Amino acid sequence: MQTAYAVIDVETTGLPQHTFAHPIQVGVVFVDAHGAEVAAHEWLVIPPETDAQEAAEAEKVHGIPLSRVWAEGISARESVERLTALMQSHGCPWLFAFNLSFDRLMLQRMGFTYTQWGDCVMEYAAQDLRRNKRTIAMNHALTEYKLAGREPGAPHSALSDARLALSLARASGLLPGAPQ
Repeated sequence: MQTAYAVIDVETTGLPQHTFAHPIQVGVVFVDAHGAEVAAHEWLVIPPETDAQEAAEAEKVHGIPLSRVWAEGISARESVERLTALMQSHGCPWLFAFNLSFDRLMLQRMGFTYTQWGDCVMEYAAQDLRRNKRTIAMNHALTEYKLAGREPGAPHSALSDARLALSLARASGLLPGAPQ
């Protein structure tokens, strides 16, 4: 199946400046050239190492306990194989992320390498807002983001964040399709 692009997000055990920080959840949404979602996938990833204190702090953000990750997750190698197979089965679309530098670094730590990276949704949307072109669509996406539990400290998942990043990318004009 050929798709135009994908939006990915990861939840992690910590911040990127910590070498022990690794993905514990991956969420990816595949979208056609008209902006319609054609597939979505999410899974847990067992990290190779963790710092218990940092992992506990990260859990406050995403709400995913490490005990669940260890019980239900797959290895980083299996995760890379799954993501690679998904990208190939969808025609290796462009891959976007809300916080591209963070998500790409975390995926690289897991062993995933990719060459068709798109833009950073967060930076593009921020530029759009700075240009004072806050459209009805952008207001819709920001409202959707807030309604989906994006208050500080509210738990969330990689897949819900990928979908919210997609909505924001559509609203800011980075990607085709009306916000859904």
